[in-house]
Amino acid sequence: MLPDPANPGKDLGVMNLANSLPVMIVPAAAPALLALGSYTALFVAGVGAAVVSALFILPIRGVR
Repeated sequence: MLPDPANPGKDLGVMNLANSLPVMIVPAAAPALLALGSYTALFVAGVGAAVVSALFILPIRGVR
């Protein structure tokens, strides 16, 4: 399942970073967004993150 069977550590490290980075960023960013006054800023940031994520997935062609 890994793209490069000769170097699995690098690929697993990238997957681990992709899984753990949002868990580290959201608790730091959410209070700042809530300090702007309402939950609207938090939800708008969530929608923005979803749109950016979808745009990053578009160039992926498929499984080799």
